[in-house]
Amino acid sequence: MNKQIDLITTLNSSQQKAIKTIEGPVMINAGPGTGKTLTLINRILYMIFEKNISPETILVLTFTEKAAQEIKDRLNNYKADLPQIPFVGTFHALGYKILNKKYKDIKLIDEKQRKKNIRECMKSESIESPLRELDTKELGLIISKYKNFSIKSSDYKNQSHIKKFTKKYDKLLKKQNLLDFDDLLLKTYKFIKDNPKLSPTYQYKFDYILIDEFQDINPIQFKIIKLLLNKENNIFIIGDPLQSIYSFRGSYPNIFKLFKNEFPQTRDITLDINYRSTPEIIEISHNLFPKTLKLKNNLQEHGKVEVVKTQNEYTESDFILKEIDKKIGGIGMLESSEVWEHQDKKINFSDFAVMYRLHYLNIPLKKKFKDSGIPYQVIGAGSIYNQPAISFIISCLKFLNKQDNESFREIIESTFIKLSEQIKNKIFHTPDYEFYPRAKEILNQKELNNTQHRSLEKNISNINKLINSEKLKLTEVVSLVIELFNLEKYFNENTQKKQMLNEFKSIILRFDRFENGIEKFLVYLRNIEQNDFYDNNVDKVTLLTMHAAKGLEFKYVFICGFEEELIPYMKKDSDINEEKRLFYIALTRAKNSAWILYTKRRNKTESKISPFFELIKSKNLIHKTDKALESLKTKQEKLKQKKSQIKLF
Repeated sequence: MNKQIDLITTLNSSQQKAIKTIEGPVMINAGPGTGKTLTLINRILYMIFEKNISPETILVLTFTEKAAQEIKDRLNNYKADLPQIPFVGTFHALGYKILNKKYKDIKLIDEKQRKKNIRECMKSESIESPLRELDTKELGLIISKYKNFSIKSSDYKNQSHIKKFTKKYDKLLKKQNLLDFDDLLLKTYKFIKDNPKLSPTYQYKFDYILIDEFQDINPIQFKIIKLLLNKENNIFIIGDPLQSIYSFRGSYPNIFKLFKNEFPQTRDITLDINYRSTPEIIEISHNLFPKTLKLKNNLQEHGKVEVVKTQNEYTESDFILKEIDKKIGGIGMLESSEVWEHQDKKINFSDFAVMYRLHYLNIPLKKKFKDSGIPYQVIGAGSIYNQPAISFIISCLKFLNKQDNESFREIIESTFIKLSEQIKNKIFHTPDYEFYPRAKEILNQKELNNTQHRSLEKNISNINKLINSEKLKLTEVVSLVIELFNLEKYFNENTQKKQMLNEFKSIILRFDRFENGIEKFLVYLRNIEQNDFYDNNVDKVTLLTMHAAKGLEFKYVFICGFEEELIPYMKKDSDINEEKRLFYIALTRAKNSAWILYTKRRNKTESKISPFFELIKSKNLIHKTDKALESLKTKQEKLKQKKSQIKLF
C-alpha cells in the first residue's frame, strides 16, 4: 500500500487532482503523452486503498480488450493487497456479462461470418443500387452506425435503403442464432432499461464508473452508461477530443461537450504536461489546433521535425531506409553527428515507425525493406496474418488446438480454399474416410462437397495423430500442414510469397521450445490481434496506417504521402477536421524526431504538398529537399546543357 501512496506523490499536481477527485462527474482532458493510463490506474488504487471503496462497486470500461488487459495486469501488481479487482473490460464484455445471466447461450458472430452474411444479403435483387456500389467493409460500417443510432440524416440521401438492408441482414442472423456486436449493445441497453430494479443476481448498478478513451464512445454506449449510473452520478471519463478519429464507426467528435451538457456539475481537469515528445514535436503538432491549450514539454533534450521533398514513392522509401541505417549505425553513421541526436546510444529497429494514410502506400516500402534486409512488421490489412495462405495455416492450428466445430468452419470458409479451382483441386484428395463426429454438424453448409470434407478432415486427423505420437514442435506441425495440403507450389510461385512464408516461420520458431507450442502461439496471436497484429516485443521497424498508430509511440516516426488528396484524404463523406486530428495523432506518436515526406511525382502523376503544410509552418520546422532529388535535378540540368551544346555544331 505504501508503494502506491509513494507513487501518487511523484505525480504532477493535475494528475493528483484527477486521482483524488472522487465524487460526482469528473472529466479529464488528457493530451498525448500526459500519463493517461498511469492516472487511471492510480485513481482505481486510490479509491480502493485510501477511500475504502469496495472494488465490486467500481466499473472500468475500455474500448479494446488489449487496453482492458493492460489495466488488469497493472492492478495485479497489487493483488496481494487488493481484496479483489474491479470489473475491467470493454462495453461488449460488460454487455455479455449482463445478458448471459438471462440468455444462457449467447453466440456472437465473428468478422469472417459477418462479411459472408453481408455478401449473402447483397445477392438479393431487391437491394437498391446506392448500396450495391459499396463493398463489404463499407456496408458493415453502415449497418453498425444504423444500429447504434449514429447515422445522421445528412449522411445518406435515402435511409430507407439502409433500414431494408439491415432488416435482411438481421433476419439472416436470427436464422443462424447469432448476434453481432451491435446487437449485444442494443440488447444490453433494452434489458437494463426494461428492468430498472432487479435481484442481486442481475446486479449491474455501480457506485463508480470510470471510462478510458472517452472520445471513442458512440450513442448507444452513452445511453448504457447513463442507465448504469447511480443517483450520485459518480462518473470519471478520461480521453482527448483531439484524438477522436472514429466517426466512421459512429463515435461523437463533440462527445466532451455533450457530456458537460448532460452533467452540468462536471469538474473539468486537464493533464497538460507531455512526458513523451521533444519540444519541437509538441510545438509543431500544436500548430494544427492553435486555439487549444498547448502542452508543456517535460523532456529537456531536443529533436527535430523535417518536411522532406523527394522525387517519387521509391526515393521516398530510400530516404527512410538511409535515415534508419544512419541511426542504427550502418554505413552512414558518420554522417549523423548532429547536436540533436538522441542521447540514448542504443537504438533498435523497433524504435522506428513508418506511417501512411492508405494501405496501398506501403507497397514500395515493403519492396524496399525486403531488398534492404532491415526487419519490419506490417500492421493491419497488410499483415502476413491476414494473407490467405497464412490465415489458412492458422485456421488449421486453431482446429488442432481445440478440435471444435467453430475452428473447422473457419478452415472451410478460408479465403485461401476459395482462391481458385486449381488450388482447391490440389488441396483435396478423394479417399473415402469416415467423418469426425464433430464435423457432421457443419457439413450441410454445402460449401464443399462430401468428398472434400472427408479429405480435409482426414488430413487434419493425420497431423493430429502425429502431434500426439511424435511430440512435434510447432514448426514441424506447420511444415506438415504445408506438405499435406500441397501448399509448397503456392509459396514457390513468386519471391513475395516465399518471403511471406519465411517471415511466418521465423515468428513461430520462438514457440518450438514449448511443449504446447500451438496453444502458446495462438495465445500470442490473440494478444497482438487486439492492435492489428502489432508486436511490441520484436525488434522490427513498424509499417502502419495512421489509424492503427493510435495508442502507440516510437522514438522516430516517418509519415509518407504528405500530399494533396492523401493527407487529408478527401472523399465524398470525409471530415477535414477528423483528417487533421488523424495527422495530429501520427505526428504525436514520435518521441524524438519526425520526418514528413512528400513526392514530386507519385504513381507517375504530379503531386502537390499537403494543404496541412501551411498549418504546421514554424521556425522549428525544417523544410528540405532529398539529396536524391537534388542529384536528379543536377543530372537533368547537365543533360539539358549537353543537348544545347550539341545543337551548336
